[in-house]
Amino acid sequence: MAIPQLIRTTDTATLVPVDVGGQPVVRAATELRDLLETRLGPGSSGFFAEPAVAGRPGAAVDRVSWFGEQPGEGLALSALTGATKTQAEDQLRQTLRRLAPLIADPRHGPLLRAALVVPGDDDIRMVAGDPVLTNWGFAPQGVDPADPAQIDRHWQATLGRFAAFPSPWRAGAAVLPPDPAPNLSPPPAPAAPAMPSAPPPLAAPAPALLPWYQRPTAWAGCAVAILVAGVAIGLLLRFLLPPAQVATPERLRALIAAQVEVNRGLEQQVQRLRGALAGNVCTADNPLGAGLQQRPVFPVDGEPKKTEAPPKDGPKGPDAKPDLAQGDRLIDMIDAGTVLVIAENSKGTGFFVAPGMVATNRHVVETAKNGKAYIISKALGRVVQAEIVASTPQDPALLRDYALLKVDGAALEKVKVLRITATLDRLDQVVAAGYPGFVINHDAHFQALMKGDLTSVPDAVVSNGVVSTIQSQPQGAGAIIHTAILSHGNSGGPLLDLCGRVVGINTLIALDEKSHRQSNISLTAPDLVQFLKTNNVPVTLSDGRCQAPKLG
Repeated sequence: MAIPQLIRTTDTATLVPVDVGGQPVVRAATELRDLLETRLGPGSSGFFAEPAVAGRPGAAVDRVSWFGEQPGEGLALSALTGATKTQAEDQLRQTLRRLAPLIADPRHGPLLRAALVVPGDDDIRMVAGDPVLTNWGFAPQGVDPADPAQIDRHWQATLGRFAAFPSPWRAGAAVLPPDPAPNLSPPPAPAAPAMPSAPPPLAAPAPALLPWYQRPTAWAGCAVAILVAGVAIGLLLRFLLPPAQVATPERLRALIAAQVEVNRGLEQQVQRLRGALAGNVCTADNPLGAGLQQRPVFPVDGEPKKTEAPPKDGPKGPDAKPDLAQGDRLIDMIDAGTVLVIAENSKGTGFFVAPGMVATNRHVVETAKNGKAYIISKALGRVVQAEIVASTPQDPALLRDYALLKVDGAALEKVKVLRITATLDRLDQVVAAGYPGFVINHDAHFQALMKGDLTSVPDAVVSNGVVSTIQSQPQGAGAIIHTAILSHGNSGGPLLDLCGRVVGINTLIALDEKSHRQSNISLTAPDLVQFLKTNNVPVTLSDGRCQAPKLG
């Protein structure tokens, strides 16, 4: 599946939305995309970054996240120079020329014209070599989009500089269609002067062509067609539909007997549930009560494991105990086992799955050069080079997205290997840990790291939530849908239960424009374990229910 790539997030307090049809045009992104894909072909809508508008439909647009199809924030047109800027401006001119016929369309023109308003050149980005508009549908403060004269002047100072047609807001202006192809055939030879000739005889005027519904034979043909269609439908119904069943006394008695059996089964089920509830008390540790526990365990290898109800005095054995020692905090375990991963053109998250081995997503490190990436964390205390030793193939048909990094053991004195569990169910509490860009980009330690201080370590960012559902995906790995917040930079980081055990690896988000919701998706632990075992990584598994400590 295509993974949306965050380009930027905009606080629109200093911008003025351009309305179309009584609402900000940014809320009509779906209609705009469908228009371009239908009229200009697949991929045409990529010129407009995909907006994710915060807040309820109909509310004021206060914050917008802009996504593209290619990774990276891109470079603003105002930041380009020389031949690179010339090439970018040429591509922009070509794109606007393709849009010209739609801008002149009386029906669709207003939507497209409103979308082509951008605050300035900083909002025109070059992402992976293609022009992409961000903050489209917004004008800067001081420009009234309802005033054609003001919006015309603003258009001339921004995108209008690259358009080969008049301003669509100027009175009487018409957008020109694309230039016609040149005529390469030789010019016709001049015709010889024609000799005068006698005028041709006048022909009798042709009879007026009547509309079809006024022609004498039209309705007769329609009547015949309707009659033939009726006969055909009658024959189909006669031979294709089963004959109606007559409610005979014997059939009624059979139906009543079947219903009696169904009722008996339901009564037995009610009795079983009443027995399970007898004496069953809800507690903070077990809100469903001891008699109603059904906690499936994901199989790692072979057949599914059977789930046994824990004894009344609590689970026994090392696998059922929390990974946290007495007095430890979950956040300390996260800091000791989670790392920031930096590749050539991207950054993400990883975590230790074995001594000297870090798991992350393939797409986090696929831009790394010479198979090398860099990691840093509080436990490491400095930037450490890592070698990419394994990764899953890049296949759009598969959801599996893993990579394995190997780190020199000399730097691993204080790191902690995170244990992995396949025990997970809906409503289980989970914590996502990682380094989302929109948060750490403003962290002073991260800014110092980017300026060359290789010992400046930003804090890992955590968010908690619950498991919404666990899905089996036809594309490969299982998917955990949960409410712990993920964003770009969380990729490759651990999703943990409250005992500090890894239940999944944070991989992607899905945005739904119609409901304005984001789905946070992590790949399941069993599929990650399969990848690790395939690459000969010793995996520490922990089965059993988490006796959850408090967060912190």
